Amino acid sequence: MLGDHGADVIKVEMPGTGDETREWAPPSIKGISAYYLSINRNKRSVTLDLKNADGKRVLERLIERSDVVVENFSPGTLARLGFPDDRVRAINRRAILCHISGFGQDGPGRAWPAYDLIVQGMGGIMSLTGEPGGEPVMVGVPQADMVAGMFAAFAIVAALHARARIGEGQVIDAARKGAYRTPPSPFPGALPATPPQPAWLSGKEAESIRNTEPSVADTKVAQTRMVSRMWRCCG
Repeated sequence: MLGDHGADVIKVEMPGTGDETREWAPPSIKGISAYYLSINRNKRSVTLDLKNADGKRVLERLIERSDVVVENFSPGTLARLGFPDDRVRAINRRAILCHISGFGQDGPGRAWPAYDLIVQGMGGIMSLTGEPGGEPVMVGVPQADMVAGMFAAFAIVAALHARARIGEGQVIDAARKGAYRTPPSPFPGALPATPPQPAWLSGKEAESIRNTEPSVADTKVAQTRMVSRMWRCCG
């Protein structure tokens, strides 16, 4: 998203193979997965071995010249590689350092694995999908990953605006679990809810709302003649 709006984004990948999502195919274009190309548009790439002294020096130079540093290692990994927050800020006091993780940089869940599906389940959105009385169903796209990235980009822009006033960068902790509970919704965020009241208010477990909007009358998906004709035409 930042690249779409003009940022010069340099993506650091693993030596030898690069980002593993390059091979998430099919579909692919010239041997590179469409998934990788779609989420890494407008980026340049470099490979660095951050366990190697030469790789660390290259990263130092990148930090020196960057407005923003974004990392999504497991919490604590970047520090173990020699780049804790205080060192990054010492290298470039004006840089915005953004950590993206599943459950934040501290707290009881910091070490938990956090694939999109795990966050969807813990965030509650799976309780609102599927058929009433049935099993929870995941959203059809990696929504937790996407929402966290959007919130991270928004926070970065806000931090850059603040830097213009105070002259220093900030450290951002963007957690997928945290971001996934805050999108605008009649049921505040992706939450366990028994419509129209959220679970923390009603004290009840979530139930599927299927293709309806309980807070607004007659808001739902319904079969119509036009839809039927359209399906026949498409078929």
